[in-house]
Amino acid sequence: MKKILALLTAVLLATSVFAQDLSITDIAHLQKKDLDYTKDYLNRKGWVFKGIREGNATWAYGQTAMFVLDIQEQEVSYMTLDEEQYKKLLAELNLSTVFKFAEVEIDEGDFYLSYEGNGQMLALGVRHGEHVLHMVVVNGAR
Repeated sequence: MKKILALLTAVLLATSVFAQDLSITDIAHLQKKDLDYTKDYLNRKGWVFKGIREGNATWAYGQTAMFVLDIQEQEVSYMTLDEEQYKKLLAELNLSTVFKFAEVEIDEGDFYLSYEGNGQMLALGVRHGEHVLHMVVVNGAR
């Protein structure tokens, strides 16, 4: 019984530790959803809603990650200071059958790798030392 309880505790702890991580699939899914759905989804993962300012709804996960939804344009940005999370996103993109590499953009020390697929475009890169993923709708897809 103690072994089962210990195993269950370990599984729940691991789930809560990694719950804040968002995958490319999660981000692509949220980019197509409305504010209420996004609030509920991120809240269940332990993200804290910070409010709406100038048409942007913002969530934070501790001091390491931020998610921003531009309500009007239905664009999302996901920023993380966690280099391992950034590497996971990059690996997921490189293995993706949906998103294909489009181009590299370098601007004043910042760089982005652009990918397109499924009516969406995303740019994954480093801006001012932060690892950033920005996803937008292209070709009017929704």
